[in-house]
Amino acid sequence: SYTDTNGDSYTATSNEAQVTVANVFTATLESDDQNGEAAPGQTVYFTHVLTNTGNATDTYTIDFGQDGLTNEPGEELADSAFTLYLDENGNGQPDAGEQILAANGGANGSITLEPEEAASLIIAMDVPTTATAGQIYDASISVTSGGSGTVDDLTPSNGLDGAEGTNQDSVTVTLGPVLVSTKDSVLSGNTITYTLTVKNVGGSAATNVDIFDTVPANVTDFTAITELNGLLTANGDQMYLEATGLFGAIPGLPATGDVSPLAGVLTNDFGEPANINMDGDASLGEAGQVGFVFRDASLPANTTVSIVYTVDITGAAAGSEFKNRFCAGQNITSPDLNTAADGTGDATRFTFGDLDIANCSNETIDRIPFTYSIDADDTDGAGNDQDGDDDDVQFRATGVLGGNVDFQNVITNGGTAPDVVDVEIEVDTFPAGTVFTFWEAGGIVPLTDNNNNGIPDTGVIGAGSSVTIVVRATLPQEITAATVIANPAGTNITGGTIQSTGTAFFLDKNGSCCQFPIMQPR
Repeated sequence: SYTDTNGDSYTATSNEAQVTVANVFTATLESDDQNGEAAPGQTVYFTHVLTNTGNATDTYTIDFGQDGLTNEPGEELADSAFTLYLDENGNGQPDAGEQILAANGGANGSITLEPEEAASLIIAMDVPTTATAGQIYDASISVTSGGSGTVDDLTPSNGLDGAEGTNQDSVTVTLGPVLVSTKDSVLSGNTITYTLTVKNVGGSAATNVDIFDTVPANVTDFTAITELNGLLTANGDQMYLEATGLFGAIPGLPATGDVSPLAGVLTNDFGEPANINMDGDASLGEAGQVGFVFRDASLPANTTVSIVYTVDITGAAAGSEFKNRFCAGQNITSPDLNTAADGTGDATRFTFGDLDIANCSNETIDRIPFTYSIDADDTDGAGNDQDGDDDDVQFRATGVLGGNVDFQNVITNGGTAPDVVDVEIEVDTFPAGTVFTFWEAGGIVPLTDNNNNGIPDTGVIGAGSSVTIVVRATLPQEITAATVIANPAGTNITGGTIQSTGTAFFLDKNGSCCQFPIMQPR
């Protein structure tokens, strides 16, 4: 822009410069080397997380089935023993209605992910009913980038096969007890309700089944245990009591019924098992975790025990994530009787023995959703709003045919997440031939299409923030009496003058102009 010797200002717009960023195709695959036990006839589930870490949308081909790395003759499985699911709710179990990506092993499933998007993939493997104790059945998953990018295996040394883009899993058949741990969560308002389920799918009873859980790291208010199902004082079932440093009778639990414990639930006397993250803060094997421990004296074959509890997340910011898993096994926790029971919390009082991720549940993930709200307003009499009113109308009293009339508009992001707002003219009562363009607040830099959808936009507006844009109306050089523009009062051109009332504009050949048309971002 420049000003001539007469004081008149002029603006010239250059061409738009564009820089094209090359597509980068990269991804990660994790949750490798899941090794556990299974009973004959059991269906086992292996979860793997595929994340698009590149800057472009990518479609991945997924091959899965038996890899033959650990199985011996007689331990082969048909392709029909495998199914690949998309775990849409991330609970580690295929639920009704969730998508089957491929119905048989050896087939190629596929999935398309946006940049930074992740998908939880479940391999379901059917262990034969004829399997015998000690047999090992394995599974693998291999992912290939459609953009010829690298899929990084996050397992140390790239797992059993040492290759990128693959994960391996296996189970060893046992005729003894087999515990399957499942965790579900429901976020409602400011409350998360967790349900812990342990089922013995093996062939004999499990004894001294220890079930322990930690409160998510970013939760400050444990509300209550609301249900205990299958835990009975009469059967010798117990919980760890921090006040004594020992297992004891569950407070408030009668011999013949399952009710909520009344006191002494939480403790910080134990740590996470090595290499396992229970409380969702990304740190492994932490000491001094806040949670609870129950012991089921006997869990017969094909029976279930469950625990339901709630936490309060009032005050957590939109977008906050709450991750959690619990662990269960036989005789995996034992009090250190050499440590004084002082009731003040001892992060080393528990030892866990031989425990790995196969003893633990799926990880639940709950997110506080973002809200989205956009408002377009006038400048309430400030700026170039010449009516002086807070009426959602930016008014300019005059304009010259063939010239520009600028209207300032305030766009406010009333949501809880950053947002990009497209701007368009939706209602236009200006003369035929008027051209509208959109500019940044100073009217010098034009708005561009930051989100590449073909519509100019504001760029990113932070949550709770506002930006001012300029809508520029470039009026035609002339209008004639042949141009008829109706308005709410039903008045048309008379004597070469456009007259109007209400929300229409008025303009005459002498240059008196005009009310801003309605503009809505969308």
